[in-house]
Amino acid sequence: MKISRLLATAALATYLFSASASADRVVLHGKNRLNRPSKETASLIVNLDTSFRTVTHKSEADGLQDIVKLISESEYEEEWLYLPDMKTWYEIGRNETSVRHGTHIEGSLISDPSGLEDILGKQKTFTFYHFHPIDKEGTYNFVHELWLNQGSRLGEKNREPFYSKMAYLFAVHGGVPSPGDIRKMSRLKIANYKKSKIDVRFKVVSVLGTFEYSLTKKGLEKFKNVNTDPNFNKELEQYSSRIPKLLEPKNFDLLGWLATTDYKPFIEKMASGLSSEYILIKYEPLRK
Repeated sequence: MKISRLLATAALATYLFSASASADRVVLHGKNRLNRPSKETASLIVNLDTSFRTVTHKSEADGLQDIVKLISESEYEEEWLYLPDMKTWYEIGRNETSVRHGTHIEGSLISDPSGLEDILGKQKTFTFYHFHPIDKEGTYNFVHELWLNQGSRLGEKNREPFYSKMAYLFAVHGGVPSPGDIRKMSRLKIANYKKSKIDVRFKVVSVLGTFEYSLTKKGLEKFKNVNTDPNFNKELEQYSSRIPKLLEPKNFDLLGWLATTDYKPFIEKMASGLSSEYILIKYEPLRK
């Protein structure tokens, strides 16, 4: 079974952002706005109720630990804005759907921060966070196939640690930014380039850390419209082709992964393998 078939595909999401901005403001508006009232929750949750948005007051590190739990518990994606100056998480995902295709999950949602314009305009920086659910069946099939093809020679006593570490690897791989994530990020980054001084960041959470994704300065200056620019679509196709190659034996040291307790160099190499002169992927371990 090909690895690419097992990956949990990321949200097919729509951003309700305008293409206008000012130095101290990222203007948010669009069709189908829902200025939802807020409901405070003690922890980050996947909220499928469109009548309200959740707000959680906690640190970035504590919020990320909540998301790590959700990765293996939920078949739905969720998205938040984290405001570090306020230590507050605002849920912005709505209309979440989840469709199973064989051994992988395809999630979709609408990213709707409408109603938060005034709050966001007072921030120096904020971050979009979301996660890709783990398909437990797909993970098992992936790990089992690896064991049969490459791991069984290690002996039965190594079977359990092999399954455990390979499940981590698969989960991390499933947490890399999808082509859809790159397109969404690029749309907002290009719209606000040289117009807004607010530092807006985008990150996907995986079980061992986060992947931050952005356009390089060269990418910001090269691409004009992510929907119609053939150069951008070509770059996105090339990015898509790099994802399934990350775990090929020639690109990834599976035995080294099994032998180590320091995953960081392996995942940093994975992020580097996804990056180009136009798209930058950076890995950061979770802080304990």
